[in-house]
Amino acid sequence: MNLKDYNKNGFLIARQAMPVEHIRTLQSEVRRVFELQLEKTVSDKDIFELYERDFTTYMACTKACNNLFSLYALCTHPVIHELLRQIGYQIPSISAKPYLHFSSRHLAATHNFYWKTNPHQDWAAQRGSLDSVVVWFPVCPFGKDMGYLEVAPGSHKKGLRNHVETGPTFELDHCDEEFISVPMQMGDVLIFSSLLVHRSGNNTSEKIRFAANFRYDNVAEPTFVERQFPQPFCYVRTVPEIENGFPSVKLIEKVFKEDEHLVEMFE
Repeated sequence: MNLKDYNKNGFLIARQAMPVEHIRTLQSEVRRVFELQLEKTVSDKDIFELYERDFTTYMACTKACNNLFSLYALCTHPVIHELLRQIGYQIPSISAKPYLHFSSRHLAATHNFYWKTNPHQDWAAQRGSLDSVVVWFPVCPFGKDMGYLEVAPGSHKKGLRNHVETGPTFELDHCDEEFISVPMQMGDVLIFSSLLVHRSGNNTSEKIRFAANFRYDNVAEPTFVERQFPQPFCYVRTVPEIENGFPSVKLIEKVFKEDEHLVEMFE
């Protein structure tokens, strides 16, 4: 990694840094989540149809995908730890839950955010360490028609801009930056300052653009220490409703049915 280039431009790409087989594990498990609900092998078209037909179930699937162990394993992967070390992180911390983007115009009826985002700085919402970063990479094969991420080189040095809140996200109230596209393939990892102005490319394809988005703070950054490690994201506990009598003793016994092989593992 060239630290001088990172400090100048606000971003760097580590080509083929993340083992593709680890990404494919996540990719496979995401499909499996939808298959468990739809009880069949699913295509992107099936996910589009589920979105239109049963939005509640679609959202339940996406939330389950964002809690997958394989997503968290990538978030704490040694490759990312090393990238953070190279830009000077002493004590990395995860500033927001790992997030998997499902990007398509067919999944954006409620808000354009789910298709493409307008120019913004993630620090506007994150407000963590001054050297906080975003790590972003594809979780599916990418083509130009799927819309590469677009960044404004050097824009991180101009400070925090004015943003307006638009539904689930923030965007600049004015932007005159020049953007460049960042072509990427599975295995490539983009790391950029949370102060860097960026936006989504336009996914004109009939496919879902799956991409991982991870955010990190440097706990040892002086102003972060002075501000007592601010954490802007609040996770609210909810209690899902259940039917009376659920779970029954019969169901519990089925779950914990004795299995000699399992017993042998722990003896």
